[in-house]
Amino acid sequence: MKPLIVLVVAFLLALMILRATKKAWMLSFAGRLAMSTMLLFTALGHFLYPEGMALMLPEFIPFKKAIIFLTG
Repeated sequence: MKPLIVLVVAFLLALMILRATKKAWMLSFAGRLAMSTMLLFTALGHFLYPEGMALMLPEFIPFKKAIIFLTG
């Protein structure tokens, strides 16, 4: 749910800032900025909370923390 909130808030902020500075509704650029922000937010979670993410992986997968860091 948090990534969705980050995505929507980043989109609305980017849209309003772009509207104020460029005097046009740049929906696709605001969407790209929001998606980038959301992906950076989720990637940061891999590095800040690797233990919690490792608990989501099945027991048969070895090197769980290494996989979490690689996917971040």
